[in-house]
Amino acid sequence: MQRCRTKQNTDYSLRQQDLSLLSQLWSLNESIQDFRQILQDQEDRVLSPPSPSPTPSSGDEDEYYMSATSTGYRTSSGMVGRKLSGSSAASGSIG
Repeated sequence: MQRCRTKQNTDYSLRQQDLSLLSQLWSLNESIQDFRQILQDQEDRVLSPPSPSPTPSSGDEDEYYMSATSTGYRTSSGMVGRKLSGSSAASGSIG
């Protein structure tokens, strides 16, 4: 009877250790997958061409100035179609 109990205790202890190792292995696998994803994202950023800037081309600027003059747009200085940049654009008034 004593032998049977010892075997049960040993089986229980081995099962607990097995579950603990399985949990650690699962966690390690998730960490490896996260690390791979981070590396892939970094590689994609390095290899991808830079996106074009949202500034208009010279042809677009000509259209901007032409449409501004045709609608009678005037700045506070009285210049037609004058392009304002930075914070002065927000504070400029239309006269």
